[in-house]
Amino acid sequence: MQTVWSAENGFQGEQRPVHCEPLIAKSGDTVHFDWENLHGDLEERCTTAGVWFPKRLQERSLIFPIPMHNEKFYEHFFNSDALLFAKQFILANTLMPFKIPTPTLYCMLVGSRHPESILSTDVALLYLVVMFNLSPQEGSAPGMQPTQIIEMMQALGDREANPLAAALFSNLMRSGMMQHYFMADRHADAPDWLCRLFAMYTLRMLQVMERQVLRLSPLGYVENESAQVAMSTVLSNDTTGVTAGCVQLYQLQMVDDHFEKPENRPAEMTALPSLEEIKESNFLHGVNVKYAESVLWYLQARLRFPPPLPEEPKPLPEETKSPEEILPLEESTTLVSE
Repeated sequence: MQTVWSAENGFQGEQRPVHCEPLIAKSGDTVHFDWENLHGDLEERCTTAGVWFPKRLQERSLIFPIPMHNEKFYEHFFNSDALLFAKQFILANTLMPFKIPTPTLYCMLVGSRHPESILSTDVALLYLVVMFNLSPQEGSAPGMQPTQIIEMMQALGDREANPLAAALFSNLMRSGMMQHYFMADRHADAPDWLCRLFAMYTLRMLQVMERQVLRLSPLGYVENESAQVAMSTVLSNDTTGVTAGCVQLYQLQMVDDHFEKPENRPAEMTALPSLEEIKESNFLHGVNVKYAESVLWYLQARLRFPPPLPEEPKPLPEETKSPEEILPLEESTTLVSE
């Protein structure tokens, strides 16, 4: 079935509000999970509204909400391995920064008040850190599910994510419009479609992550029930902080990269967008155009002109900066058919 999407209305047929009420309460220009009434009338109001009530939130949990103010827990939960995994995933999977309505699950994980919209990669960073900690890995927090269940959930998540990545790759690498993007005969609509493709893909990948967090958590993911709190697919008109997020990711991409040196960049392609161009870029569908072009440039350059195989990795010096110093947490699809 062909899925129709627009930057204004999200996926066709989605009529629910961008914030899942009554679970999400509004106060001025902020939103938060209605923790105050969790043990009061919230369940009754959810029943009346026909919204799934996550009853297990009423039980004690390590991550609902994450005790951000507990310094020892915070340092353990947002450890360097978890943050490195999250940032590498965001770069490797070409997730695009843009503003989206703050998701219900994000509010459930972080108990404070939030602006009505948030950067997509900030949401991804939190979800990935949670997934890292709920999986059986050395140095992570104890998992809340048996290892066999977690492995099954990971395989399920891969089955959901792989077709999205394959569809994005096909559209960016095999369509004539994208193949000619860095050539003189580029189609006039190419930038618009590039930003659309990255926006759709990132939204769907975030939805996959959201389901994974629910599956791995004590709440679980139950289709047609917990799916009711799924993040909205509507983009925010706000672009505050988008360029700053792009700059951080661009700088991470350039660290010790083969194409960091201009002499290694293929002469057959137009110039890689510079950091200054990204800072001064315009937006299409909430996406920073020049950053999107830099991501496409890297994908196509690596495919057409692959870097030489790396040498044996050298040990990092003791004074190497931690991921927290590089990208602090606090600052921070193509759909063909289904």
